[in-house]
Amino acid sequence: MGTFFTHRFSLNKRVVSVALAAGVSLALMACEPAPSVYYGGPSGQNVQTGADFMTTGIKLDSSFIAEVDSPAKTRAKDLRAFYKDQDYFTTFFRNGRWSWAGAQSFTAIRNAASEGLRPEDYLPVSMLQSRSLDMIDPRTADVLLTAGLMAYMADLHQGAFNPAKKNIGPGLLREGVERRDYNVFLAGIAPKGRSYGALKSVLNGRKGNLTNTQRRKIAVNMERLRWDHEAAGALRDIRVNIASQSMEVFERGRLVHDMTVVVGRKSRKTPVMQDRIVSLKFSPDWTAPRSIVEEDYLDQAQADPAYFDQKGWQVYLDGEKTKSASLDWTTVDLDSITVRQPSGATNALGGVRFSLTNNQAIYLHDTNARSLFKRATRLFSSGCVRVEDAEWLAHWIMGAEQPSMTMEEIRKNMDLGRPKTVRLDQDVAVSLAYLTVWVDGRNALHWEDDVYGHDARLMSKMKFPDAWGVNE
Repeated sequence: MGTFFTHRFSLNKRVVSVALAAGVSLALMACEPAPSVYYGGPSGQNVQTGADFMTTGIKLDSSFIAEVDSPAKTRAKDLRAFYKDQDYFTTFFRNGRWSWAGAQSFTAIRNAASEGLRPEDYLPVSMLQSRSLDMIDPRTADVLLTAGLMAYMADLHQGAFNPAKKNIGPGLLREGVERRDYNVFLAGIAPKGRSYGALKSVLNGRKGNLTNTQRRKIAVNMERLRWDHEAAGALRDIRVNIASQSMEVFERGRLVHDMTVVVGRKSRKTPVMQDRIVSLKFSPDWTAPRSIVEEDYLDQAQADPAYFDQKGWQVYLDGEKTKSASLDWTTVDLDSITVRQPSGATNALGGVRFSLTNNQAIYLHDTNARSLFKRATRLFSSGCVRVEDAEWLAHWIMGAEQPSMTMEEIRKNMDLGRPKTVRLDQDVAVSLAYLTVWVDGRNALHWEDDVYGHDARLMSKMKFPDAWGVNE
C-alpha cells in the first residue's frame, strides 16, 4: 500500500485491529435464504414486477387498506395512493403465491438490525417471528409488507432521524417493484461509501465481542452516515473525521496518506457535509466573516479604533478602503464593514486554501498556528479544517493537473506574498464526517470521544434492536 507517515492521529484513542474482507464494505450482509414456500422465480432471480400484478394479484378494497394496523410510520394517504396506482392489486402476492421479490423484502426487514435499525418499526412482532408470510391472511400481509417497505427503504437510504428527511419511501418502492432486478435495487438502497460498509461489517462480524453500548454507538454512527452519503468509487477523495480530528487521503479506495487536522471548537462546530475541492488559493488573504469580526475582534476595535491598522489588516466601508482608526466601532453597522487579512506569514490560512463549493464559508487550509497539531484534542478553529501537511496535500492535488506542480513550485506559490488562484480540471471529493466509531484505511477500528455531543443527542431519540445481527 505504499509508504505511510507514522505520525498517527490516534493520540489518547483506543485502537483495535479488525479484518475486513475485500469488497465487504459495499456488499449486503448475507441473510437467510428465502424459504422454499415462496414462489415466483428461480433461485437468485426475480419475476417481472411490473404490470403483471394488476392481473395476477388480489384486488383490495381501499377501506381494507386503511384498516390494516401497521407499526411503520407510513402515511395512510401514501399507502392508499400506492395501491391506487396499481388498481388496488396486491404488491407481492400474485397468482396465489408470494413473489420472490416479496420474500426478499420480508427477509430484508427481518434483518434490519444488521443495518442498526429495528425490524419492529416496520412489521408487527408477530409477523417478524414467523419465517413464512403464509401464516397470516395474504391481503393483510401484503399491506403490512408494502407499508413497512416504504418506511424501511426511506430510513435505510436517508436515515430515520435525518433533520432534512424527505418523503421518499413511496417513490423508492415504486421504482423497485417495477424493475426486474429488484434484488439489486434492494441491496443498493443503503449508503455505498466505505465508512458505512465498514461499520456494518463491525456490527455484524464482531457480535460476540461487542457490548450493547458499543452496538448502539455503531448504530448511531451508521444513522448519521445515512443522512449525507459518502462518495463511493471516487478516483481520488479526502475523508475528514471531525470526531477524531484526522484526515485520510485515498486513491481508488487505497489509503495514500493520513494526517491530523484542527476542527471547529464546540461553539463553532465543523459541519458534516459532502463537498469537493474546486480550486487552490496560494498565499491566500482572508476575509473575516461578520460573525467572527463581531465575536472575536469588535471589543478590541471598540477599545482601540486603530486595532486593525496596527495589525496590518485592511478595512473597507461600503466597499471603500478606509482606516480602522477613522471609524466609531461602537456604532458602525458591521454589515457595511469588510475586514481582510492580507497574504503573508502571519495569515490565519497559512500558505494555501483548498476551496470547496458550500455556502457556509467552510474549507480546508494551511495554518500559521502549527503547535496545535501536537494537542491530543484539536478543537480550535471557527469551523474550517486546518490540515497538518498542506504542502503534501497541495502537491498531491496538483499532481493530477495539467500542468502539474513540483513540490518546489508548491512551496514557492505558498510563499508568493499575494493571492494566486488555480482552478482544478479534476475536482477532488471531500467528506467531512462525524464518526465516533470508524475503521481507518489500514482496517483498524477506532472508538472516539463524543466531542460535540452529537451521539448523546441522537441516542436520546433512537430506539435500538432487541436482538442484533442477522436472523438465522
